[in-house]
Amino acid sequence: MSSRSLGGGSSTRGSANYSTSVRLDDNVPANVIVRAGKNLREAIDPTEEFLLPAGEKRVVMKCDKNDPTTAIFTFNRDGQTLGGLLVSALLALPCVTFAAYKVSHPLFFVFELRLTTDGAMSPKEALLEASKNMVEDLVMLGRRFTHEWELLKQAEMAGGVGNG
Repeated sequence: MSSRSLGGGSSTRGSANYSTSVRLDDNVPANVIVRAGKNLREAIDPTEEFLLPAGEKRVVMKCDKNDPTTAIFTFNRDGQTLGGLLVSALLALPCVTFAAYKVSHPLFFVFELRLTTDGAMSPKEALLEASKNMVEDLVMLGRRFTHEWELLKQAEMAGGVGNG
């Protein structure tokens, strides 16, 4: 495995010289390799986190060869927030026996979700059901938030809450 060097400058602190370089392997995308002194996370184009390149699929399903009730879903251009929400929604389903996700590296916008069911539902059906339930929960959360926000505004208008 070859590696590339990032940086290479030096700084002087007192009388000692400190060399600054970061070693990156070839698996790091070219857009992550930036000039020295810049934060790697800040160097990435923000749209890269969610816009798919042409021909790339958002979700890829890979079935386990030994167990038809287990599948690994790879989510491209999504992160830990969606992973955590999906796992929570999946574990709320009675047919799901195992659900977990992993992120290989925080600079790569990909996570894998491993899902095992008891056979009453396929992993794909369970994921679709959990996604539907999650969207319904988020819609309800939005309604509740809007309702509470309106109540707060009314209370402020009446002089009961706020500014002091």
